[in-house]
Amino acid sequence: MLESTNILSVNQLTAYESVMEMWKARAFDVPVLGNLIDQGRGDERTLRSDSLGTVKSVVDEPFAKICAKLWNMSSDSFKSTNLLVIAKREAKKLARSLPI
Repeated sequence: MLESTNILSVNQLTAYESVMEMWKARAFDVPVLGNLIDQGRGDERTLRSDSLGTVKSVVDEPFAKICAKLWNMSSDSFKSTNLLVIAKREAKKLARSLPI
């Protein structure tokens, strides 16, 4: 029914809004929210996760962990764009790929 009406489920809507809030926080340099996920390490080792651009949550909080997972699942065009229209389109694609 959701597919025929082109509507997202509650879980998909939650994922969409979470990843969009994280994108806005990182794109517009929101002080606290933009720093919940971070890429990189504190040493000189180069790991596969560094070269893939994988981020991890800085704090041990459920919202930060979910946002980090969603950010890692998102496309490169979502991560690198500065246009809201493209970010919304890519976030909706990500949300549709998640289970209902």
